[in-house]
Amino acid sequence: MRPMLRALRLPAPVPDGRRFSDDIRAINLSRLTWLSGIFLIVHAAHLAAFWPYLPDAAGGPEIWRNQIILVHAALLLYLVLVLPAISLARRSPAVRPFLGLLPEFTGLLYLLAGAALAIADQRVNPTITPLLASSIGTALTIISRPAAALLAYPLTLGFFHVGAAWVQTDPNLLLTVRVNGITAVALGLGLSLLQWRSQILSLQQQRRIREQQAELEAANRELTRLATRDGLTGLLNRVQFNREVGQALERLRGSGLPASLVMVDVDSFKLINDTYGHPVGDQILVEVAGILTRTLPGTAILARMGGEEFAVLLPGYTVDESIRVAERVRASLDERPFAVGEEWIGVTASFGVAPVQPNLPDALEEGYRAADAALYLAKDAGRNCIQSIR
Repeated sequence: MRPMLRALRLPAPVPDGRRFSDDIRAINLSRLTWLSGIFLIVHAAHLAAFWPYLPDAAGGPEIWRNQIILVHAALLLYLVLVLPAISLARRSPAVRPFLGLLPEFTGLLYLLAGAALAIADQRVNPTITPLLASSIGTALTIISRPAAALLAYPLTLGFFHVGAAWVQTDPNLLLTVRVNGITAVALGLGLSLLQWRSQILSLQQQRRIREQQAELEAANRELTRLATRDGLTGLLNRVQFNREVGQALERLRGSGLPASLVMVDVDSFKLINDTYGHPVGDQILVEVAGILTRTLPGTAILARMGGEEFAVLLPGYTVDESIRVAERVRASLDERPFAVGEEWIGVTASFGVAPVQPNLPDALEEGYRAADAALYLAKDAGRNCIQSIR
């Protein structure tokens, strides 16, 4: 019993495609572009075949021949006008919305043309081949909205139902072609709804894949940031600083250009944390990092080494030039009070400057030791000053 009930379940609802209207329009216009060229040849071939043909008898066969020529000539003329319209729709965003209905209109036109050809064929042969071909071909070619398909296919069936009675005088054949017409149109309608559902589900899947790719890329960027950046200040961390300094020194090697390393340590930072709390200390570190970033030259490589200590590599700068750069940073800090609630406190920093020899194999380690020693000299000298070791 359960398998039978499962078999009788209603199909899933047709998915809403309003979010994908631009995608559907682009697909339809693309299909029309290359199919129009093919059908230009098809219609021209029909005209070439029927135009010189002269039926043996007047009346029905002659009318049949003229109707075939008329329908194919009209479709040929339509495609000649449609191809430039498609090109305009692709190039001009202003007219694109107005041409969004062009594919569905083209599908309706071909459905009615197929019905008209099938009606004309009743004069010589009780066939519905043109109607069947247009119903299936339109369903597989044009991605029609369900509302448009539910309007176009019954309209086509009604046209064929009435038109066939005008031409087919044999009641038995009339009943046969009408029933066959229902089958052909129902088949086309079903394929149209299936294609809509399939295409929308495919576009939904593609969008989900793009969204997942974007999320993955964002996660990778965040992982890269976490691996290379200090979580509080956003500056380079020690590992990434060493890596980028190594690359910078490699570029300087053999060039004869100097380089200097500056160590920066916020003065009395433990007292700030003990007095005002760690959140205030974190805020001050962020603001100090901002001052360093704004004041240092663009070629500087800046990192937070840990705690309240920062390091700066100045490629191409001598020790004297680096001291002048450090003095600008020191003065900026010294002149800027930091707001803590309703209170303003002064924050200073000590600086140690030392040269870095790019040609030495352990240039960075030597620079660290010298700059760190200079920084201790600055602390011993009373803080809020710059010391160097040359």
